[in-house]
Amino acid sequence: MSPGAEFSLDNKAISYEKALNFLKENKQLSIKVEENNGEKPQVKLSTKPIKHEN
Repeated sequence: MSPGAEFSLDNKAISYEKALNFLKENKQLSIKVEENNGEKPQVKLSTKPIKHEN
């Protein structure tokens, strides 16, 4: 995980540090990373399954 990315947990913005701690404490997370043409990657964490779009 990159500290330069934007992080969210269940659609609420969180810091890199909070995301890292949450990942260490919770092994049953869904993770989705979106990259958009050189912009900051978006790392989405969820306690529920994430549906992927085609």
